[in-house]
Amino acid sequence: MKPYWRYPGALNGRIMPTVSMAPDGSYVFCLGGDDEEPQTFTLSPGEKVSVEQIIDAGGVDLIYFYFQFRTGPMPAYRMVLNAQSAQIKLGSLATVGDGMVGISIEEPSLLANENLFVQADSDQLAKLSGFPTPANNGVFRISSVPVHDDVYPPGRVAVIENAAAVAEAGPATTIEIYGARWVGQVYIDAVKRVEVVEFTDAGPQRDLAVNISKLVGFHTLKYALELQSIVTS
Repeated sequence: MKPYWRYPGALNGRIMPTVSMAPDGSYVFCLGGDDEEPQTFTLSPGEKVSVEQIIDAGGVDLIYFYFQFRTGPMPAYRMVLNAQSAQIKLGSLATVGDGMVGISIEEPSLLANENLFVQADSDQLAKLSGFPTPANNGVFRISSVPVHDDVYPPGRVAVIENAAAVAEAGPATTIEIYGARWVGQVYIDAVKRVEVVEFTDAGPQRDLAVNISKLVGFHTLKYALELQSIVTS
């Protein structure tokens, strides 16, 4: 990401923030972007971005640091279908002959105007279970939720990324949409010392410290930001 190489030499990895406030001095480490216009970085759950520096622990007891999160709305976990009827479809999802692979909900007991899939589900992870064919069960990314559907009622179809999918009906299918959260982490010599779960409801900044009073010499300090899945309510 561009903040890592914007300033070579002594300021390598640091930026002068335009939106966030530097708690001390003028520069901050930035894992992502701090521009007025939001940037888009695509991570999958379990992936992380990080920045490292070598520190001299001699005469130092505590390292104070400040986490500031700036992120858009994060998806929440929810169960779309619980042991009810759905089908894996190959083609003709939004329009006849469109060639897309996806899942359609065809449970007769549900209200006809009830949107089970919504636009916010696009690019999220869905766990499918209960299909007879093993290849149809697992965690797949939803690539889109058709808005104008000529084949099925709106909100009943999601296009998924599963090249091994087999067309079939699942009379007792469960569909779960995974949530997501950001977690800030601090490592010293590859050992996690601090972890902070996304705290957008608690304020824009968290002040923390790491005790290194027993360390001497040079060590590797790493700040990381990890995207994690929320797989239960």
